[in-house]
Amino acid sequence: MTRVPLTLVIALFLIGTANWPSVAAWAEETNLHHALVHGLLLIAGSLFGLQTAWWMHLNESETWAAQQEEEGEVTS
Repeated sequence: MTRVPLTLVIALFLIGTANWPSVAAWAEETNLHHALVHGLLLIAGSLFGLQTAWWMHLNESETWAAQQEEEGEVTS
């Protein structure tokens, strides 16, 4: 069973909160409220990007380690 990263859970929660009907209605009150909802979406997008960058970093590390093992240059 795979685990879902906490950053993605928080991002989905923030997106759900920003799109909740009462929050969407609240966001139309003033420009400040609207900006706060956009802030929630900005944070959610940032968390999603952070998680994607982490996965890319891990993938590159695994690829590099596999190449080093193939070349026989790994010293352990």
